[in-house]
Amino acid sequence: MARIINGTLYVDSYDSTSYDGTSAGVWSFTNAVFNNQASATGNGSLDIRPGFIVFVPAADPYSFNPVPGLAQRYILVDIVPNSNSDCIHLSGTILWDDDGIEEDIPLNYSYALLSENTTNRQYSLPVSDGVYVNLPGGIV
Repeated sequence: MARIINGTLYVDSYDSTSYDGTSAGVWSFTNAVFNNQASATGNGSLDIRPGFIVFVPAADPYSFNPVPGLAQRYILVDIVPNSNSDCIHLSGTILWDDDGIEEDIPLNYSYALLSENTTNRQYSLPVSDGVYVNLPGGIV
């Protein structure tokens, strides 16, 4: 079985934007730093494709303070090539992909988890729902 491409994504700023006629729950970021944790190719950020899942730490939309222990699920819908193509930097657009409605906003200056999508809607840990029932899927 091939390794699932995953890693951390350090994002300075998430900016509200629109995608395919939708503006709620759509955020763009530029020049994020991707730290590849598992890849057989060594291509770094060049292996990232639309459809990858991003778990982003949440911030309160009014105070902009972090919400402790909460990461929201987004799906990467667009990737913008960086001019330097250094296999580390990545720009793109993410779309809300979690249950319910987006009540919080992405936390700026934070590390997000980025992974290929899996059939179990989890971050490579499908059994975590049964073991840690009080935690949202994907951050266990």
